[in-house]
Amino acid sequence: MEVSEKIEVLMEIIHCTCPLDYWLYAPDGTLIRSTSDTEHMLDVILKRTECFAYLRSTIERTPVILAGKRNVRWIAVKQERGGEITAYHILGPFLSSSIPDGGADLLVPEQSKNYPQQWIQRLTEILNGLSIIPIQSFTQYAVILHKLVNEELVPESSVHHQPIPTPHQYPSTAKANKKAQIKDRMLVYLAEQQLLHAVKEGDTDSAAAASLMAKNQVGRIREYTGDPLLNYKIACTTFIAICVRAAIEGGFSPSRAYPIGDNYIRKIFQATNPEYIAELKNHMYFDFVSYVHELRVNPTYSKAVQSCCDYIQLHPAEALSIEFLAGRLGYSKYYLSALFKKETGCSIGDYIKIARVERAKVLLASTNINVESIWETVGFSSRSVFGKAFHSVVGMTPREYREQKLRL
Repeated sequence: MEVSEKIEVLMEIIHCTCPLDYWLYAPDGTLIRSTSDTEHMLDVILKRTECFAYLRSTIERTPVILAGKRNVRWIAVKQERGGEITAYHILGPFLSSSIPDGGADLLVPEQSKNYPQQWIQRLTEILNGLSIIPIQSFTQYAVILHKLVNEELVPESSVHHQPIPTPHQYPSTAKANKKAQIKDRMLVYLAEQQLLHAVKEGDTDSAAAASLMAKNQVGRIREYTGDPLLNYKIACTTFIAICVRAAIEGGFSPSRAYPIGDNYIRKIFQATNPEYIAELKNHMYFDFVSYVHELRVNPTYSKAVQSCCDYIQLHPAEALSIEFLAGRLGYSKYYLSALFKKETGCSIGDYIKIARVERAKVLLASTNINVESIWETVGFSSRSVFGKAFHSVVGMTPREYREQKLRL
């Protein structure tokens, strides 16, 4: 069977779960053929985000995961015959995780900004419609494609990952004075609390909004060994362990959580490059957030009440009211109020108060925002109202809560 016929079979199998396009390029970069309906636009993205240039510059014979801006990825395999590259086989594009709201426009290459607005809008629509493929799947696709093209079976851990546009660097391990080290560790602790709260609550919105700074802080490591790659593996596996515990605290079954965490740790220690490890760590994090989120969606709640709960949880700092929520959902405030009380056992007003207090707890434990200022950040009308509400829910004052957390 010819290579082209084998690839057609592979594409049929892949299309059973997600749509992906196939691209065949000549060694000089000329596009020979593709299955894409918008091949010109996506060819621009592949070449002008430096993905294709990186592919041609690498010396690796193993499959390569090309990383465009944000979360856009491509699977690439070099076809070799007699030691010479005869073609490039590429699958994609796809997303490694969702694009944040408004993020698709940033994927447009700078050189394309002078394109007609209609062209850019169409490209944005295409990018927003890409499939999200987990790392376990796209690394497997890479291994299979390499086997079909070069008749060589390679392990998943050998798949090479292009560094993301913001170049990956091992966290700094420079020596600092004792005071700076204490400050550094506090920053790491606060960053961890932000990320772990999203796991415990299954809060996909907070997870997606987690700052790049928080992720970088958690990834920072010290010199456990003389091997920088091994140091990074140790730091990431430590993060996996605390994410597993956070998911369990959020209600996820230990019998499921531990094997999932162990599987990620196993893959990380088999990995040979930091980009692949970073991908694994990010997928692990969002996997656990999603697992807990699924548990938090109460199947006994009606659609109206679940929508109401979700909105309050995601927007606690807004000026929320029964009238606003009822109008947003298309119900009378009397009907929604009665239905909410019946299904949840508490009033909408109490639910809003609790949601705001929970958000305040996160800020108290994971940031250095002044206690006297937090009431505004989480949506309370005054400092005194915040203090009374916090004490009624938590059993202590905001300041006492922060001091308790810092002592742990």
